[in-house]
Amino acid sequence: MDSYLQYGAIGVGLALALVAAQMLSQEYKREPVRTKVLWSIFGFLAFSMLLCTLGFLSERAPLLSSTLSSTQELQSKLDVLKRDQLVLIEDQKKFRKVCNAISQTNHLNAEEQGRKDMQVLCR
Repeated sequence: MDSYLQYGAIGVGLALALVAAQMLSQEYKREPVRTKVLWSIFGFLAFSMLLCTLGFLSERAPLLSSTLSSTQELQSKLDVLKRDQLVLIEDQKKFRKVCNAISQTNHLNAEEQGRKDMQVLCR
């Protein structure tokens, strides 16, 4: 029984559940079954199961809180990435405008150069 107790509330709850099961087994072997005793044993068994459940949940609470903090950290990183994506989209739009302006300028310069070449040829 000592080995169960090293697991904290889970071990204590399990030890109590084993005791309750043993008590139930002995009570069912009796010829005149005592209903009040059976209900008491069932209550004791329910308490031990509740103790096991609370022990299990208390063991998992740090894991759940670390998962929650990891989720919040990932959400904040995702928000930063979304903001950076919006900045990149705006920069891309500005770059396209500059490229279009350069392209139009080059096209106009090419037309002007073509006219000058024609004037030279026509002289």
